Amino acid sequence: MTKEKKCTGCGEVKGLECFSKNKNTRDGLQSWCKVCKKGYARKWRNENKEYLKDYYQENKEHLKECNRKYHQENKEYRKECNRKYRQENKEYFKDYYQENKEYFKDYYQENKEYKKECNRKWAEENPDKVNAIKARRRARKLRATPKWLTQEQDLEIKLIYKTARELEDMDGVKRHVDHIVPLKGKDVRGLHVPWNLQILTAEQNLSKNNSYSGWN
Repeated sequence: MTKEKKCTGCGEVKGLECFSKNKNTRDGLQSWCKVCKKGYARKWRNENKEYLKDYYQENKEHLKECNRKYHQENKEYRKECNRKYRQENKEYFKDYYQENKEYFKDYYQENKEYKKECNRKWAEENPDKVNAIKARRRARKLRATPKWLTQEQDLEIKLIYKTARELEDMDGVKRHVDHIVPLKGKDVRGLHVPWNLQILTAEQNLSKNNSYSGWN
């Protein structure tokens, strides 16, 4: 099976990884390479700015709903793509920030209250995520979150906090996510990992008093 293909846009022969997928073609790939397709799309947008502007205004609510639905259905996929992209382009983002430092500083000052309100609203709608973030931050300060923790294990941690919140909403009993082996115990220190977490009532957790009796 051939590993190369000729682009009908630029006429160059390129590797198959340079072409986007298209299930309607015989080989399952676009006829134009990614570079040509991107360049054509950019050119078309520049030449049709007024049309796009009018189209957006006429279909504003519909496009917003489509966009919201796509984000909801592809949340984890988008998160992983963004994480991977940031990892692969660390230097670019670092340089870009340094070059535009003043802009970001001014933008933050001009939109300080708006950002605060957005963060407050998000925190109210996602208390389980807020608790998970706070716990992870505390654990990181104590150097208790291992670098080898996988993305799946990180999702497990978030799910435990979400479950605690759901139980609390069901019966009204305050719940804590407790570290079985305390992060800062007297004789032993645990890690912020899924298998070291348990859901306790607030009363049970407070009576534990940061102790570990597993070796008694």
